[in-house]
Amino acid sequence: MSLDYDGIEGLVYLGNGSEKYQQLVYASSLYGTFFAVYGNFKVEDNGSDGLKIARATFRLVNYKGILDIGLRKVKFNKERQECELKIQALKQSKECTLENFVIDPTEKLRFIRNLSKVSSKEKYIHDDEFYYRDGDFKMNKPPYDLLNNDNCGDIEKCIQSKVPYELDAIDKAPGGRCMLSELKVLI
Repeated sequence: MSLDYDGIEGLVYLGNGSEKYQQLVYASSLYGTFFAVYGNFKVEDNGSDGLKIARATFRLVNYKGILDIGLRKVKFNKERQECELKIQALKQSKECTLENFVIDPTEKLRFIRNLSKVSSKEKYIHDDEFYYRDGDFKMNKPPYDLLNNDNCGDIEKCIQSKVPYELDAIDKAPGGRCMLSELKVLI
């Protein structure tokens, strides 16, 4: 098993007039809720040091499910060319804005979610994104954001030794994993 993939590719338009569009940059399902994050980009300059984005505004829309997912914060990592979307269930979503950052338009722009646990102050809520539960038995789930090509083969072998069937290959979304979206930049 490998986390590398060739397949579906997404685009984000960062050319003239890009501020007119709310562009889908990330979609997923957590806690049984399907949600999407949209970005609106105001591009200022395509200079020798890269493409300057004067403002990027992000908002999260919950579509289906009983729990609301909230967008809490967005941070940009220049070295990874990545927007980290900090989200949490049972929190009110807010519009988040990044200002004055530069990207390399020849590289993919990545959006990765960082999920926070449901507040431990919430009584009678089991956080099934972070824990397994069966009666009195409760166990941490593996942190999928740490899963990589070096360790996924061992995990697959362990699972296949415990179940009487093979795991089927699945189609993948842009970015190849639930927590990641990689979009080609179109200017």
